[in-house]
Amino acid sequence: MIRIIIFLFALNLYANEFEFISSPADADVFVSKGLNESPVKIGKTPLKVTGEEIFRHINDQKTFEINIVKKGFDTYRMMMIKSEKANFKMDVKLSINNEIKTIKKHDLLISELFEVQRLIRANNYSDALTRLDQLEKDNKDFSIISELKGITYYMKKDINNALSMFRLAFGKNPKNYDAYKMKVYLEKKLGIDAEAGK
Repeated sequence: MIRIIIFLFALNLYANEFEFISSPADADVFVSKGLNESPVKIGKTPLKVTGEEIFRHINDQKTFEINIVKKGFDTYRMMMIKSEKANFKMDVKLSINNEIKTIKKHDLLISELFEVQRLIRANNYSDALTRLDQLEKDNKDFSIISELKGITYYMKKDINNALSMFRLAFGKNPKNYDAYKMKVYLEKKLGIDAEAGK
């Protein structure tokens, strides 16, 4: 998903020189006549070009667009109006694309869950539960967190809390077969009617 930021600058922009800077750097800089026109790449940030280099791509048109584009980041778009001679500098901080943010967040979650599993194998149940509580604050809909809580309580021989967590995990994701199996097993072990215990 690309979020477009549009600015209109009625500046004196028949520029001697244009300078484009972005954070992060190495972003592609495009110029185009407008929304329905194909943009032309003029370089990568940091970039300095003359007004002549830009305006030859838009002919006699009075307005034009500058797009700053980098993979994994939202496109930054600026609409400009040609006028008298001046110099212009654009310094842009690019925003990470939401899809990339989600991927990074999930990568971090997976890494944290591996650490939780290590803590459980080391019988460090207290730290495992503390870490799972922290992870749950930002990832409350993930059944794997409740499932791992169930496993941790089960290893601590806290069967009642273990059952509660496996039920919660299965409630969040009815396709979580491992949580379902443990739920059924513990209900039988405790002599609880599955329907009554919901």
